[in-house]
Amino acid sequence: MDARLTRRDGRKGRPAAWAAMAAAVALWSVLPLAVGAAERVALVIGNSAYEHTDPLRNPGNDAAGMAAALGRLGFEVVLGTDLDLDGFYDKLGEFDEASRGADVTLFFYAGHGLQVQGKNWLAPVDAKLGSKLDLKRGAVELDTVLEHMRGTTKLVYLDACRNNPLAGDLARTMGLSRTAATRRGLARVRSGSGTLIGYATAPDDVAADGEGRNSPFTEALLAHIETPGLSVNDMFGDVSQAVSRATGGRQVPWSHSSLGRFYLASATETTGGRDAASSAGDAARAYEAAERAGTVAAWRIVVEDFPGSTYAKLARAQIAKLEKEPLVVAGGDPVDDVPPAAPSPEAAEDGLGLTHEDRRLVQMGLAAAGYAPGPADGMFGGRTRRALRSWQESKEVEATGYLTRGQSEGLAALGREESERRQAQAERERREQEAEERRRAEAERKEREAEERRKRARTPGTEFRDCSQCPELVVVPSGSYRMGSPSSESGREDDEGPVHQVTIGRPFAVGVKEVTREEYGTFMSETKRSMGNSCYVNEDGEWKERSGRNWKSPGFGQTDEHPVVCVNWEDAKAYVEWLSRKTRHEYRLLSEAEWEYVARAGTRTARYWGESESGQCRYANGADRALKRADSDWKWATISCDDGHARTSPAGRYEANGFGLHDVSGNVWEWTEDCWNDSYAGAPGDGSAWKSGNCGLRVLRGGSWSYDPWSLRSADRSKLATGIRGSLAGFRVARTLTP
Repeated sequence: MDARLTRRDGRKGRPAAWAAMAAAVALWSVLPLAVGAAERVALVIGNSAYEHTDPLRNPGNDAAGMAAALGRLGFEVVLGTDLDLDGFYDKLGEFDEASRGADVTLFFYAGHGLQVQGKNWLAPVDAKLGSKLDLKRGAVELDTVLEHMRGTTKLVYLDACRNNPLAGDLARTMGLSRTAATRRGLARVRSGSGTLIGYATAPDDVAADGEGRNSPFTEALLAHIETPGLSVNDMFGDVSQAVSRATGGRQVPWSHSSLGRFYLASATETTGGRDAASSAGDAARAYEAAERAGTVAAWRIVVEDFPGSTYAKLARAQIAKLEKEPLVVAGGDPVDDVPPAAPSPEAAEDGLGLTHEDRRLVQMGLAAAGYAPGPADGMFGGRTRRALRSWQESKEVEATGYLTRGQSEGLAALGREESERRQAQAERERREQEAEERRRAEAERKEREAEERRKRARTPGTEFRDCSQCPELVVVPSGSYRMGSPSSESGREDDEGPVHQVTIGRPFAVGVKEVTREEYGTFMSETKRSMGNSCYVNEDGEWKERSGRNWKSPGFGQTDEHPVVCVNWEDAKAYVEWLSRKTRHEYRLLSEAEWEYVARAGTRTARYWGESESGQCRYANGADRALKRADSDWKWATISCDDGHARTSPAGRYEANGFGLHDVSGNVWEWTEDCWNDSYAGAPGDGSAWKSGNCGLRVLRGGSWSYDPWSLRSADRSKLATGIRGSLAGFRVARTLTP
């Protein structure tokens, strides 16, 4: 039995078929080679009307001329002029869709372009390149376009080497010289197999925009691109010579090509040259060999080696027949069990009917598997194909760069998992952001409330606290007063003069009461400060140190509401420093001048309630003169106004003065900031603390529960060594107010 296979019509051999084909070749050889719209696709862009840099004269005309010429050469043309960034990507997507299955793809660009650190970028008309980040967000990388060029033959023509002010702006913002960051013209790009990249001028050089309708480069390109029988490599050589002549040698186009003999316009019978004849002869011989073999693989060799030839078109027709028609044994019936030829990997992938979302999920699956396909945009460009081939190699399957059904389903499932993971991550980040915004809003609310409190705190007479454990404060206004006592004042001592004018220039806050045992106890608990093991006690008119006495056990009954005693000047200073750290406000002791200012509260009498001692026990806890009359011994003088007991009274029990302060006279002596001086001679007139004198001694003011009424005058002074803890000594705080 004859084992040779023939077509269904039973003819053995191919003489009749070849005769028909030869007739077709004879007919087609006199026509320009132009394949169907799906076989040749071009993206043509011309940008002239730039918004943020110099506009260009020619790119719109250049693009229109190229689109017309390519249409005559059988290209389906995607044309765009004056495109912003979104428009540029829209046209790129349209080109990507149109070029599916194309054998030849072409990209022509006229407009501003620039190279940054070896990469080429094309500028939409709305490009504003203030930083490298702006470049990535506002321009189109040439590599992105190249990744979406399909087919076995790829032609790129770039008339984008014009001098570009955007490059200089960008170089300055990157902190580099223009030479280091943004070189002149475009950078060299190495082409892949079957690719020609033509530049309007040499790499790192600048092309002219042109004074006529077209740039010098595009004008020469239009003059030669439709020449029959001229290969694209030879054609570019003619273009280069024409531009060099037109510009006096200042501009010389340059190309990089890995393309063999390829013709945009085939040779006719009358105009074919030696090169065209040679190429046509090679194609004819390949066609005859494929005809003798009669296999799909043989016909594909013709298509791949001579993609732009007439023979490639005929070979594709033969492939289509072989893939669709069943084979029969010569002279016999159709053989049903002979399988049809397998479709190409690309055709098999197209047959899957993948949607844009399917493709996006596949890209996410590749990324999740550790293969970088570029952005998950649903478009399979060069990066996606390379990633897919690498993934297939890792699975030890044929690395075609195209999907089978099982591969697409597996990667899409992985992509869905990755998508869900990213969505969950985005949701977590959204919740964290919302929580952060709530925290920030709450912090801002608290800060506003604190600012309101601070504003209120700057108003004289306003009472406030900086924290729940902090002493209550009241704002006292600025003002002037006469400090000291006149010589006529009953009970006056020499250290109370001379009388002089003092000005308090700014409002400040003062403790409404003396610091209590409870408030001091919080400080001691938080700081773990030593309380000491002795306190000086007045017994029968003599000060005696008693061990075991301290602020918790001063030798007389107290509750948490009583003012703290048995604290020295250093203890008081440590307390106000702790408050400053705790509240982040400036707490301090009062200066002596400030103390007398707030004690007088605007009065000029010996005591803030008047000149007389009468009514003392209404305003101050001091030694009760009525009780003292029972005996002239000192021990009776220690009986205070506090219900006849020799002790402090709860802070704030007695009536306040005009500034709202309690116990500025009586109860306990209050430490001040100032060093001791024997008189006011040479004292500053602004009320600031004295920093000179005997600083081992500090001034005490206000009298105490065991002192006669004569010591409860506003000008009365006393002194004590800074390290001595006495049962009559306590303190009140002051706070500086921020403007």
